[in-house]
Formats: sequence, C-alpha cells, structure tokens
Amino acid sequence: MLHPRVFTGTGLAAAFLAAVACGGAPENAPAGPVPADDAGVAGGAGGGATSADAPLTVTPIPSPAGPGSGEPVLASAGGSVYLSWIERRGGNREALLFAVWDGASWTTPGTIAEGVPFFVNWADTPSILPMADGTLVAHWLQKAGGETYAYHVMISRSGDGGATWSAPVSPHDDRSATEHGFVSLVDLGPGRFGAAWLDGRKYGAGAGSAAGTALMFAEYRGGTSRGETLLDPLVCDCCQTAAVATPAGVVIAYRDRSPEEVRDISRVIVPAEPRATNPTPAPLSRDGWTIAGCPVNGPALAASDARVVVAWFTGAKDAKRVYAALSSDAGATFGDPIRLDLGDPAGRVDVEWLADDRALVTWIEDGPGEGSEVGEGPASGGAARIMARIIDAGGTASAAFVLATTTGARASGFPRLAPACGGLLMAWTDPADPPRVRLLRITPPSS
Repeated sequence: MLHPRVFTGTGLAAAFLAAVACGGAPENAPAGPVPADDAGVAGGAGGGATSADAPLTVTPIPSPAGPGSGEPVLASAGGSVYLSWIERRGGNREALLFAVWDGASWTTPGTIAEGVPFFVNWADTPSILPMADGTLVAHWLQKAGGETYAYHVMISRSGDGGATWSAPVSPHDDRSATEHGFVSLVDLGPGRFGAAWLDGRKYGAGAGSAAGTALMFAEYRGGTSRGETLLDPLVCDCCQTAAVATPAGVVIAYRDRSPEEVRDISRVIVPAEPRATNPTPAPLSRDGWTIAGCPVNGPALAASDARVVVAWFTGAKDAKRVYAALSSDAGATFGDPIRLDLGDPAGRVDVEWLADDRALVTWIEDGPGEGSEVGEGPASGGAARIMARIIDAGGTASAAFVLATTTGARASGFPRLAPACGGLLMAWTDPADPPRVRLLRITPPSS
C-alpha cells in the first residue's frame, strides 16, 4: 500500500499549484502502465511540521525500475517526467533504461543501451534529456581499456520517443584511456543541445605535474558537434557538474581546483551567439575549502528564465555545510549564501524551482534526527535523512523537513528532483539487497 505523509509550510500550496501541469504520455513512448507495486520508502517517508497555512503531501509512488536498479536521473518536458537508470541483468550485464510518468502511471520501461561495456559508478551517472522539440538525448559512460577509471562519454539521440536510438557518438575527440564523465546535458532550442563534462586527457598525455582534470563543453546542432571548448583547465576531478540554459547562455556550475588545492564552487557562462572569446570562469563561492582530494560532492542548478538558484556542499574550516544562493541576472551575480543544513550534512544536493519565485533544495543529512523534524520518529540502523527547505525570492528559507530516510552509504547515491504534475518527483536509490530505485511525489493534497 502507498501511504501519503502530510506536513505544512508557509505559502507552499500557492507555489505548487502554479507549477508545471501534467500532460499525457508522449507519442511513440513505450506503451502500457507499470503495475503498482510496493514502492515502500527505505525507512519510511516522513514529514515535519512547520507553519500551518498550507499543506504539502509526500507520497511514495510505484517505481518502474526493477530489482538491481540504481543511478536514477529525472528530467521534465511537456508536462511529462522522464526517469533513466541503470539496471543489472544476469551475467554481469547492465542496461540503461528509461520510463515516462504522465501524472498517473509509468510507461513500460524502454531500453536506451544494453550489452555495452558500461562504466557504472554511484556518483557519475547516465542521464536522459527530453527536449522541447520532442527529441530525446541520453548519455552514458563506456569503458576504454583495462584501467578501472578509463572511460569515455557516449551520447545517443531519439526522434521517435525512445523507440529507436542513434549510433552513439562521443563529445570529446580524445580517445585516451583516461576519465571522461560527470556530464550535464542542456536543451539549447530546436535541434540544439549542449554537453559539459570533466575531461582527464592530460593524465594520459605525459603532462607530469601539470596534469589535471579540465571542464569541457560542446554544442550539437542537428546531431553534429560544433567542436570542443575548454572552459577551465584545472577543476576537481570527480564532482558533478550542473548546467542550465538562460537568456544569456548556458550557466555551468562545478567544483573548481586551485594549485593550492582550494576546491570551492565556480561558475562559467557559455554565452549565446556570437562567441568571440572563450568564456571566463568566476568563483561562485569563496568558502576556502582546502582539501587534497576530491570530495565527490558537486553543485546543483535550476533556472527559470533569468532566475537561477544554486546549491552546494562545503567542508571549509572543518565544518560541513550546505548552502544555496539566488541570481536574478542569469547567473552573472549571486546573492549571499543561505545556510540550509542542520549541522551534520553529507551533501549530495539538488534543487528545482517552484512557482511564485520559490525553490526547493534537497540534501542528505547524516543521522536519524529526533524530535518534530521527523514525522515517524528516529530512523533505525544509522540511517540518514533526505532533507528539504523552501527558499523564497528574498532568500528566506523555510524550516527544514524530511522527505525520506536513507543511508549515508555511497550505494544510496544522489537524490534527484524534477517538476511534475503540479509539484515535483524525487528519485533515489534504496541500497537494499538487491538495490532499487525509489520515488516520491511531492504535491499539494489537491493535485
């Protein structure tokens, strides 16, 4: 049985009621609803009381992903939500699958790729991008040689709702047996999309002490790349990137890296045409986190026209924190950081805009919590919590509330959000035996 949990938050009903409306399943999508199953949340979904003028419902929904699934990513277009994930098959085989939520049910899962030498990683996940023109774009990582961390980015497109997919291509010309991953795909308009990724080719080029991971970008038009652009020659090696389209161009956020091992968040804006010079990166935060290693904890972005919101994790000054900041000028400048965590965050942030200039930020907080913050009481087994706060246009954050319990283990991955049917969907990995992708629907009760 699926049981909703209800909690309250100031102004949430108005925000959610104005959010994206539901649409039917897209034409040519795999047919047939997925039967309802026991989509129980790991540890149970919880809710906490804030102020009492508008309710919010958090409901587990059936997952189209089967046993052995993980690495979920959500994306929305045209009122439908697309979920992609990796599913383990017999004989050490994996498949990259997807399904579409129309507001009531999931389509039967379709296959993007199978039988290829996937590189599967808890933090560096494949994705699907549904574009406004009806095209689907997907990416995955494919092993390159025998080294553990040698893999290439592969991109495929579908013009028939995912019934068939093009032969995959790589956005990078480099074919060295080094790391290429942490991809962000972004819709740039009819027939155009962009891809940002981390590129370790210098590690295979005998660069010695000058070796390091770079941030790269490529734009595709009609399925053809316009070539690679180097955005930043030295960045953190294995933190997620984030990219959104705005009227000014593509805003890309990432964890930077200085020669002194300061690893704060930077952003770079790839402008709309014409491109006279390469974009110039700039610090988004100056936390001063000096760490001689990658924390595997990248930023998240969401955009609504010129409004951009960013969320990130830092461990600067030996204190773990989760922050968010707002921009009203397409990412050119951001306001002061807004602290969101409860004192012991693991990070793994995501963010999505709601209506009425509000944004929902999620992160993982270590420990089971106590008191009224957890609607069903403390979780057992050293569980962690998937937390959330609402941020308004003035930078004021709501009280923190719990969306679900999880664990802080790597196997639980990174919870992901997407607008859906008057609210949001959230996906994450339940690291049970076997693991499985779980989903929540976050809505006002009337949706």
